[in-house]
Amino acid sequence: MAEIVILSLPVAKAWLRMDPTYDLEDALLTSLIDAAVRQCEKYTGLTFGLKSLRAYTDKSVYEMTGTPVFDITSIKDLSGNNVTYQRKGFQHPTLYFGSCEDKVITYVAGYGNNLPEDLRTAVKMTMATMYENRENFVIASRGDSLIQLPTGATDLMRPYSRSGGLFI
Repeated sequence: MAEIVILSLPVAKAWLRMDPTYDLEDALLTSLIDAAVRQCEKYTGLTFGLKSLRAYTDKSVYEMTGTPVFDITSIKDLSGNNVTYQRKGFQHPTLYFGSCEDKVITYVAGYGNNLPEDLRTAVKMTMATMYENRENFVIASRGDSLIQLPTGATDLMRPYSRSGGLFI
């Protein structure tokens, strides 16, 4: 599976208004980019790049909601035999099986190179906040929960979130 770059180092440096030839913090920035992507994925409950995932079901109908499905690699029963199915839909398909036996669905999910620009911008904002605040910080407090993502980033991600950003 080809590596999908959500936020490249040169783009991150440009976002931070950093001299592109300055390379003393490249390792730190790369680490912060990875952490920002994970935080944003956690907030939305989505996969931004492409990841191989597994789902288990004993239903005769299975709806693949959430992150867009890029490819279904295999569907097998617990003995390892291929399971026949019908697929309806592309990005969020519904799978129809002939029985309710246990099945393992292996698939590749994520936006790949088609990540919406709002989500890319949220990653940039989160990475920049992590760069500027290198220790624990709280942006706001809402009741018992502490918000550690930039408000602008959460505003951009909320429409894509599977449950309004309650995954964090």
